[in-house]
Amino acid sequence: MMKILNVIGSLNIGGAENNAMNILRFIDTSKFTYHFLVFGDLIGDYEEEAKSLGAIIIHVDEPKKDYWKFLSEYQKLLKQEQYTVVHVNTLWNSGLLLRSAKKEGVPTRICHSHSTESSQNENTIYRIYKRVMRKSILKNATHFVACGKDAGNYLYGENFFKRHGEIIYNGIDHEKFSFDSVKREEIRNSLEIDTNDIVMGHVGRIAPVKNHVFMVNILSRLSGDLPSLKLILVGDGPDTKSIKELVKSKGLEKKVLFLGNKQNVSDFLHGFDIFIFPSLFEGFPVSIIEAQAAGLPCLVSDRVTKEAQLTVHTQFLALKNRDKWLEKVRYYAENKVNRSEVSITKIKNKFSITAIAKQWEKLYEEEINEGLYNDKHKF
Repeated sequence: MMKILNVIGSLNIGGAENNAMNILRFIDTSKFTYHFLVFGDLIGDYEEEAKSLGAIIIHVDEPKKDYWKFLSEYQKLLKQEQYTVVHVNTLWNSGLLLRSAKKEGVPTRICHSHSTESSQNENTIYRIYKRVMRKSILKNATHFVACGKDAGNYLYGENFFKRHGEIIYNGIDHEKFSFDSVKREEIRNSLEIDTNDIVMGHVGRIAPVKNHVFMVNILSRLSGDLPSLKLILVGDGPDTKSIKELVKSKGLEKKVLFLGNKQNVSDFLHGFDIFIFPSLFEGFPVSIIEAQAAGLPCLVSDRVTKEAQLTVHTQFLALKNRDKWLEKVRYYAENKVNRSEVSITKIKNKFSITAIAKQWEKLYEEEINEGLYNDKHKF
């Protein structure tokens, strides 16, 4: 049985974590022993489920506390477990982890890009760090995977990714998200949402990159014209307190619901009317795929890859043009979409998690001839 280490950092609810769990849920676990490496002592939202599916969760000290101690623990783990595959999801930090995996003789070393930018300050030191880490990634990985073209170009470089990269989309169980009017009524009743209320919703970590201030400002501008408009936020994060304070300062406490992290995201999507996603940058967000699978009209920042446009009711809008966002929210508030009739054929064809899981199985099982690999990927 092949032994796989997925270096994910945490198993809390989030985009990369959701994708990692979907891989675990749908691959043939009779062929693999699956380990997750997470940083710190915090028990993540998904850990109990991961263990129930046969995964082993390994906690190590957070790299930011003592990076060299972390690296030493990681190398000891590689020696001890003799993994066949190391699958790394930690952006630029992947360079050192892949180098250690190569040094310890791990035959298949997968680098997986999920983002088109970093939240770090782009100073001179960080730019040098990125160049060094990219060189290490290209030298030490055997597979260069990304959730989309833009995410691949960002981490590996456009020319390299075009020649040697592979896109494996973030898959979803589209049947679970397919619009259900009964579930819609149930979830709205549970949240005390009136039949005539218009729900603008978002699913994601409450952090600067997700741009919650923009969402609250949109609601504030429209609350006079559309008194039935509400905002529901599914997720939690470092900005939760400041966003709650902003909501209070604008007198919108009765119009904004903070629901925290939820594992039954599909239920809440059924209850929304409009999905709003004004992120400052993204890779290929799973939440947008899920929202479109639920037939929702989606208003998305133009900083998000256009690969994410999968239905006719998904529109990309410039963050600097707030009036256009206001116009589109008004339009969909006044012109309800018949969600049962929205075609999700593209989602079924390209993002079915059962098909995506097969892609991961094939990649995990692929044999690497190290000599041929080194000749092919010289740069």
